[in-house]
Amino acid sequence: MWSAPCCRREIRLSPAWAQALFALAALWVLLIAVLRLSPRAAMAAGAVIGLAVLAISAGLLMGLKVWVAPVPALAGLVLVYPLWGWRRLAAASAFLGLEIDRLAADPAMGPMRPGPAPAADLVGRQAWLLEQAIDRMSLLRRFAADALTALPDATLVLDADDRVEMANAAAGRLFAVADDGPLEGRAWPDLADLLPLAEPEPIAQALAVDGRQLRLADGRTLQVGIAARQSAPGQAAGRILRFADVSALESAHRQREQALQLLTHDMRSPQSSILALLDNPRQAGEPEALAARIAGYARRTLALADGFVQLARAESSTLRPAEFDLADILIQAVDDLWPQWRAKGLSVETKAPDQVIVLGDAALTARAVGNLLGNAVKFSPQGGRITCTLARGRGARAGYWVLKIADEGPGLSAEDKASLFEPFKRFGDGKSEGVGLGLSFVRVVAQRQGGFVDCDSAPGRGAIFAFGVKA
Repeated sequence: MWSAPCCRREIRLSPAWAQALFALAALWVLLIAVLRLSPRAAMAAGAVIGLAVLAISAGLLMGLKVWVAPVPALAGLVLVYPLWGWRRLAAASAFLGLEIDRLAADPAMGPMRPGPAPAADLVGRQAWLLEQAIDRMSLLRRFAADALTALPDATLVLDADDRVEMANAAAGRLFAVADDGPLEGRAWPDLADLLPLAEPEPIAQALAVDGRQLRLADGRTLQVGIAARQSAPGQAAGRILRFADVSALESAHRQREQALQLLTHDMRSPQSSILALLDNPRQAGEPEALAARIAGYARRTLALADGFVQLARAESSTLRPAEFDLADILIQAVDDLWPQWRAKGLSVETKAPDQVIVLGDAALTARAVGNLLGNAVKFSPQGGRITCTLARGRGARAGYWVLKIADEGPGLSAEDKASLFEPFKRFGDGKSEGVGLGLSFVRVVAQRQGGFVDCDSAPGRGAIFAFGVKA
């Protein structure tokens, strides 16, 4: 070869393995680019790689007098890029065809809007069909979201992993998470723990059966509906949970049962006794005794009717919360019952702040407090003592004002305590004039105002009733 006289250096030809390595390196870089980059960026990367091959070949020749032929590397680039583009286009076309067929076979999609397909190649027509299917899916999802929002019941749509996909506003209010962001994306087991149940229980048991009823802490009753979602026949895709408020139905059913019991037994009994006395007046003795017994039965009938009406109103009437003084209601109840507890020689001690402002229904609360205090007077022995204490709750009862009324009566057994707040339940020796609706009324008032009522008692040591009102 010819060499310049000044540097006396010859141009050397690179070995075959170096030529192959150079060409393969260019191809590797191109393949990495087409795998990682978008088609437009990959095309630009291919042009840059081709220019780099020429620059490197020229640089080696000028700097090191080594000739590395760029033709094999450039030929590889020119050959591989079209092949890769063809393969990618074929895969995309096959994928589009499969997805379009799958969507067309889905009965939930319905027929797509008719219209002439564009005069384009196969991929263009497939892209147009897929666009139509996506538009259809978007409309269906928007329709489902609007329908879900319009539902009055709290509804959750869960995916196969039990995460919330969709939820309506009623569900947000039920789980009280408005300040913590949307429900979508949350895990259902974590969300279920936020249900304000009256009696906490494992949520897996609570939702094990479709139609299960849950009682909330505020007295409402929810019926849980569970429907399975399917992505394909036999393939589960999640669940739909619906929480229907059936409090009104439960209340109506309960009032119906109570009315039947009132009419068929409780009110018939005193009327039958009155008729028996009138049929056999001599058994009652003197006319004054007969009149007194008839008057007693009549008063019992009126008390039953009045108690039932008051209980029904407490269960179904619209509450009108307003601020009132709970301490003043306690003092008023003690004053109203003064003739009864003075007649039995009782002493009533009250321990309460001068003023306790709470939010609720003052009339219902006054009647409930009167019922509790009246029971204490009724079951206290002659010369006994009743203690009424009003103070802020502690521990689990923090956030409540708790009124405790303690008496020195005969107390209650475990069986009596289990049914203490049920309607028409009477305890003691049966000589009381009560009709068994007073404590049921107290329970309803406490629950509807978000409070509570319970009893601590045992035979022979009296009873302590606790009535809680939210502070």
